[in-house]
Amino acid sequence: MATQIHLAPGGAPVPTPSIRRISFDRPLAVGAAMAMWVLILIGLRLLTL
Repeated sequence: MATQIHLAPGGAPVPTPSIRRISFDRPLAVGAAMAMWVLILIGLRLLTL
C-alpha cells in the first residue's frame, strides 16, 4: 500500500526513475557544487585582501 510513491510533478508515472534521476539531477548537483566552490573561493579571496 505504501510502495507506490509518485514524486513526479502532475502525478505523471515515471517508468525509469533511476535513469531520469541521473540525467537530470547530476548536472544540477555538479552545477551546485561548482557554484559553492566559486563562492567559497571568492569569499577566501575577499578575506585575504
